[in-house]
Amino acid sequence: MSFHKHVIDFSETALLDRLVMDYLDGKCAWLSGYEKNAAFDDVLKRRKNDDSVNRQLLVEVLKEQNKKLNALQLENIDALLKANTFTVTTGHQLNLFTGPLYFIYKIVTTINLARTLNEKYPQQLFVPIYWMASEDHDIAEVNHANVYGKKIEWHTEQTGAVGRMKCLGIEQLVSEVALLLGEGEDAKRIVEILRESYSDYHTMAEATRMLVNELFGKYGLLILDADDRRLKEEFTPVIMGDLSDHVSFNLVNETIEKLKKNKYHEQVHPAEVNLFFMADNIRTKVIKVGEEFHVEPSQRKLWDEKTVDINKRFPAECFSPNVVLRTLYQETILPNVAYVGGPAEIAYWLEYRSLFDHFDLSYPVLVLRNMAMIVDAQSHARMKKLGFTPQDFFLSMDELAKQYVLRNTNNFSFSEEASLITQAFNSLSQKIAGIDNTLKATAEAERQKNLNSLKTLEEKVLRAEKKKHETAIQQIQKIKDKIFPGGILHERTDNLLQYYARYGDSFIEMLKQNFDPLEEKVTILVEEEN
Repeated sequence: MSFHKHVIDFSETALLDRLVMDYLDGKCAWLSGYEKNAAFDDVLKRRKNDDSVNRQLLVEVLKEQNKKLNALQLENIDALLKANTFTVTTGHQLNLFTGPLYFIYKIVTTINLARTLNEKYPQQLFVPIYWMASEDHDIAEVNHANVYGKKIEWHTEQTGAVGRMKCLGIEQLVSEVALLLGEGEDAKRIVEILRESYSDYHTMAEATRMLVNELFGKYGLLILDADDRRLKEEFTPVIMGDLSDHVSFNLVNETIEKLKKNKYHEQVHPAEVNLFFMADNIRTKVIKVGEEFHVEPSQRKLWDEKTVDINKRFPAECFSPNVVLRTLYQETILPNVAYVGGPAEIAYWLEYRSLFDHFDLSYPVLVLRNMAMIVDAQSHARMKKLGFTPQDFFLSMDELAKQYVLRNTNNFSFSEEASLITQAFNSLSQKIAGIDNTLKATAEAERQKNLNSLKTLEEKVLRAEKKKHETAIQQIQKIKDKIFPGGILHERTDNLLQYYARYGDSFIEMLKQNFDPLEEKVTILVEEEN
């Protein structure tokens, strides 16, 4: 397997909104708290004398949670006891069979970023971490995977935090996947890994840990499940601050107002209370009603503001941070210097900057995960035959069709005629100005009317020409649909399994070799033709 790498600027793709684009361009120092070109220096300086992280506890939890560790992983865990060891983190939900391909990209970016920082700062050690968002309870977001365009979906009546759910019934889905992947050796290997991971006896957290560890453990990746009583006790001050003073609600809304004044869109709107209440089979919102705190949807009262000591009545383990507080939780228990996330994650992390100052927590460097288009050899051959490059497919389908027709039709463009009309009316305007200057506006209106008529005629001719090239345009559409299914880049729909079945471990290794975590461009990987 061999792939050629190309890159394209985000400005040519329309994949990012303006806030993230400005962040990458170094225009958000007022939000992020550091100048982009000195970001890691700034964060390491802040972290140098920071002893707030309970490293001993972190190491203890990691060793308890991860039973199958190789020598490199054990070295990385033990190194976390040292003050000069830091983490580089990405987080993600427990999607079935790893979910969309971009989850894999996030982990590869994180591993590569740790390697890059180890090379740049040899006096420190940087360890890659995958933070399992195991407490999420929206099962509909994570219960499916798209393999070769087929939706594999897990139906379960279980409720509460997804990470605590048993993998009951998933073995049947593994059998369905096995039929899709075929009889190749790599296909058989990944199916066997799935069968072992998603045993009925395992929880979704255990299954995800096993699968991710099989794929990435050899690179030293550590996997942390923050649904742990001891870790949440470390987070108690923030939990109490959110309940009693609504700090998150107030500070984040102030930042959102600043964003709006600069014409940015908000990503996440904070609630008055940014916590869920957790019990055996529930994870439900905590809401404030007057002076009382209730849970949705039952509206059952938990306590009121007159309660003397909330955390004695309900210990920290009963609470689960939402998307706002999860960022603070992560930075409370990890000696972290960077967070690797997708565009939406970068946007909402920027919203939370003032929270870190309030709770005296170190704010990490935000690194946009690598984003990639993968073009197989067959698709690339079709592109070339049609006269396109992979980069061209970031254009709209209408523009692709128009370009094809223009290249394959003689004397199609009406630009010369448009130029002649403009010249003629410019000459008329000059003559009219010498007679009655007020008639210039009339001449200008007539000029625009003629140009509009010409454009309408051009569009009709284009539609007629498209019919002549209908077969070629259908081929272009098929390629576009494969790379942008449903109008979104295929990394957001395709699952790893279809690539692993074809390429095996070398697929992940290929990503590692081609992903530059600080490149900040879209990576295009084109398979060589045999």
